[in-house]
Amino acid sequence: YEVIKQSSKTIRRNKGVSVQRISPCIWLVDQAEEASKLYTATFKNSRIGQVSHYGDSASQVSGIAKGTVMTVNIEVAGLPIQLLNGGPVFEHTPSVSIFVSCGSQSEVDQIYQRLSPGGRTLMELGEYPFSERYVFFSDKFGVHWQLIYEQGAQQKARPAVIFDGEMQGQ
Repeated sequence: YEVIKQSSKTIRRNKGVSVQRISPCIWLVDQAEEASKLYTATFKNSRIGQVSHYGDSASQVSGIAKGTVMTVNIEVAGLPIQLLNGGPVFEHTPSVSIFVSCGSQSEVDQIYQRLSPGGRTLMELGEYPFSERYVFFSDKFGVHWQLIYEQGAQQKARPAVIFDGEMQGQ
């Protein structure tokens, strides 16, 4: 591996090929704008970026009215995310979540208190063998979050995928 510094970003290359960060696209029914405001108000190093709307073609294919917000690009704790208003087609699964490292236990608590109303807790807020403060839950939009206290960590979000069955540990 070769490590290259570009401005504030570090790019790792394997034999000359760039390794791209994963940027999740989260499918929502029609709450992309509401979710973008909640997420960017909750996390440090967050912002709302480009917003796109359904045009003629996309409206015909999806059945969603022309002019409706289609996508909202946001950055949450340094992680670029695209929120898509795609209609009631898919449900979220806990096998894909946003994993957020927090520098204090109170930061975990505050984020959980902001995002958990209307959601469902999968692993209760508390102490676990791997962390003094951790919680795994879904918010009111069905998006799954894992918040963990890591002493001295700067708030950072990254996508997480959980494998089960034959794929567990692979």
